[in-house]
Amino acid sequence: MRKTCLEACKHSYAQFLEKNNIKTNLDDNAKDDDHTGHIMGDTTHRKMEFTQLAAMRTHFKTLVRFIKMVDLVQTRSNLQLAIDVMKKLCDSLTFTEEKWRLQQEREKKNKIQNNRFVK
Repeated sequence: MRKTCLEACKHSYAQFLEKNNIKTNLDDNAKDDDHTGHIMGDTTHRKMEFTQLAAMRTHFKTLVRFIKMVDLVQTRSNLQLAIDVMKKLCDSLTFTEEKWRLQQEREKKNKIQNNRFVK
């Protein structure tokens, strides 16, 4: 699940960059000389405008909300699974009056059948 979420976020971010013609270099060793974070296709090597940076921050916030939603759905699913398993376990271990009655009826039938074969 984690890998799927990560791939979805990477794909969304790549599409966002392509759609907005933003060229970035994710290399940590990048220097300002290689014009990372500049507008794609710009020969004057201007840095990204404030609106583009704001759009990137907004997209990151959207991705964070998506990750939180995926985490919530997964947590709820795990919780519901645990609850269902515990209910089934309790049902199988709980000896109710109805189950006791059914067992008594079966035992009576077995005694009657056993008595028929003995005689």
